[in-house]
Amino acid sequence: MAIRWRATAAALVCALHLALFIPTIGDWSSILINDFAPQAQAIKGGDLPYRDQRIEYPPLSVPVLIAPIYVDDSTQGFVDGFMWEMLAFDLAILVLIALALPGEVKRVLSALGIYTVGVVTLSGVVLDRSLIDYGPLALDRFDLVPTLFVLAAVLARDRNRSATWSVAFRRRGDQGLPALSLPGSDARGAEPPPRDPRRSDPARHQRGDRDLDG
Repeated sequence: MAIRWRATAAALVCALHLALFIPTIGDWSSILINDFAPQAQAIKGGDLPYRDQRIEYPPLSVPVLIAPIYVDDSTQGFVDGFMWEMLAFDLAILVLIALALPGEVKRVLSALGIYTVGVVTLSGVVLDRSLIDYGPLALDRFDLVPTLFVLAAVLARDRNRSATWSVAFRRRGDQGLPALSLPGSDARGAEPPPRDPRRSDPARHQRGDRDLDG
């Protein structure tokens, strides 16, 4: 798939996401108003994450979580900023799929379509609003951030561009994290080398050594 067609596909799907999500920026969200915004305001005021504020995400999430409060320290300003931030990660995922996913036109377009249908459906943009969130789920939560980095790691591994990332994420996946795989990508790595049959039967191996000595 030529790079210009990939870029065109990315631009068109990004435009669709912007058209769907921009009207929802600033919608009421219980978790942003009651949890994330007060935590960000407190951390900006001097509280320490995990000691003074109970953050449910890992440490690298803290800069992303509190960044909007430095643009506008009001609660509604934080809600707007956080949703714009998550929209940026959503667009980054689309661009990554369009430009980095190996394969022909059909495969890339299918991946973009599946991601779009999934994120739009789960976000409530098409379905009725949630009782706890009026805004789209994808923009009211932090999940698009790890999704972007896991996807980047899988694609980098698939193209053999980053052995360090692939080993780190594979080890975490072996411990129970869900595997993110795309059609045609090898999510489990190379097959182990064949076992030496003599190691499976040490007694037989010892008998063979005695026969040679005799």
